[in-house]
Amino acid sequence: MNKISAVFLGVRHPHMWHRVELLKKSQDADVWGFYDEDPYFAENFEARTGFRRFESAEEMLALGPDLCIIEAMDSRTPDYARMAAPHVKAMILEKCTAHTFEKVRKLAEDLSGYPVYIEHGFELHYLQVADRCREIIDSGVLGQITLARFHGGSPIGCSTEIWVEDPELMGGMVYIEGSHMIELMLDTLGDPETVSGCAVKLAPGQTMVADIVTSDLFKGAGNPPKEVQVGGMMYEDVGVGIARYQDKLAVLDFTAWESTGWCNAWRMEYYGTNGTLTACPIPSWAVLQVRSDTEDYQKGEYRFEYPAVTAEGDTVMRDTYKRQLEKVFSAIRSGEASQKGMEMICSVARVADCIYRSAEKGETFRYQD
Repeated sequence: MNKISAVFLGVRHPHMWHRVELLKKSQDADVWGFYDEDPYFAENFEARTGFRRFESAEEMLALGPDLCIIEAMDSRTPDYARMAAPHVKAMILEKCTAHTFEKVRKLAEDLSGYPVYIEHGFELHYLQVADRCREIIDSGVLGQITLARFHGGSPIGCSTEIWVEDPELMGGMVYIEGSHMIELMLDTLGDPETVSGCAVKLAPGQTMVADIVTSDLFKGAGNPPKEVQVGGMMYEDVGVGIARYQDKLAVLDFTAWESTGWCNAWRMEYYGTNGTLTACPIPSWAVLQVRSDTEDYQKGEYRFEYPAVTAEGDTVMRDTYKRQLEKVFSAIRSGEASQKGMEMICSVARVADCIYRSAEKGETFRYQD
């Protein structure tokens, strides 16, 4: 079986390191090289990975690689994706892909005419605990879900990183970091009818030292530590979204000031007439409480835990990227040209856009408007 050829277009996001590691170790892939327009990023990425550095994106794409992984800033991703689409079989687009919902929607329209498989950058979708949540919800054991809650955010200071403090973004942490939980809401509950929200920049408050902020992709998190202050970011400190469905409400809430590490305090909660389901992405666990027996579950409490390290030595997060990459490889080999990933990117941006517009205008917006 021929190896799948892969290239990186833009090297500006920390998620790329998982993909670099997996591709280097894969027996099924061959990395042809990368391109980034900034000499600092290009020189350091080349030194760290040993990948071939191309002088232009056009030169690299003209070789016709199977897969293009775009790890650029949101300001460049749309242009890069348009450049790559005629030359490749598949693309992975790093979140959140564009500055605003309108720019995301325009990109989706422009890419729709190409037979290219598009995968989104919301890797928490591939958590084993997320699979368990889907299975439980689909079984019907919860009864009618009347309320769901999705909490996310960022550790102290991490919403001051360059991917969030971009002056052209429609907003900050709710969009950039909250996008993960918005995706999981949409994936498990579907599209809401309306979305309202609130995004607040707090008054100047406590000053702290942030020790896991990524200020430089090549120096590692927390190097150097950074002094940050509540209320001192470019965008919101906290935010809330309310998604209204015909038969339920879903609440999204986010803070840029979590005292834990990444994702440790994040939660997915589903409250049904026959059961309650609570899950955490990292460490990965879920608890199901059942009121009355069903075909699949008896009355009682069920606990599901997933090891921090798999039998193959993969961490929880690395496993999500591995499962995602395997799905993309399978699509390339089968000739699948689905753009459902692009559709989800649009849907996530639409929810975030509704939250920010609602916060500004004090109104509720129909999700499909």
